[in-house]
Amino acid sequence: EKLESEAKCLVFKNADIEAVISKLKEEMEALLENLRASENKTKELSLKISSLEMESNENYEKMQADAQKKAEEMESLQKESERNQLRVDSLSKEVNQLQSVIEEKELLIHQCKENEKKLDLKTTKDKELLAASETKLVEAKKQYDLMLENKQLELSKHLKELSQRNDQAINDIRRKYDAEKQEIINAEKDKVEKVIKELSTKYDKELS
Repeated sequence: EKLESEAKCLVFKNADIEAVISKLKEEMEALLENLRASENKTKELSLKISSLEMESNENYEKMQADAQKKAEEMESLQKESERNQLRVDSLSKEVNQLQSVIEEKELLIHQCKENEKKLDLKTTKDKELLAASETKLVEAKKQYDLMLENKQLELSKHLKELSQRNDQAINDIRRKYDAEKQEIINAEKDKVEKVIKELSTKYDKELS
């Protein structure tokens, strides 16, 4: 009975052990399954990491290439900007030079206009002086003609008085009259020529 009881006890224990072993097997299989799942996930993550690293490297290389390209473009734009600035400075210098030329030209034009006005004013004054001189000359000629006429009348009257006295005396008087007449004519002619010469000299000086 004791052996039977121990046998039964062993059977129960064996059954318990088998149950435990079965349970452990199930747990081991579950663990193995989880381990395989973890390995698969690890592989997937590793692949994703590799893919991301490759993509990151590609993006880095692309960004580096873009940065290099941008740097080259910026350098090109900087050089172009410097060339444009030089061109602007050159054009600004040319504009300043042209402005100076224009101002100088305007000043010369103004001076020419002022000189022209002065010359016109002098010409007008000279014409007025010439007209006044011509008027004086005409007046002097009128006075001379009147004086000559009076002299002629006086001489005619005197000649009539002396005609009966002496032909020689008449001739002497006539010669005297002719001499006086020529002297007066020469004197008036010299005056007129002197006035005209003075006006001509003054006008030539002002024009030069």
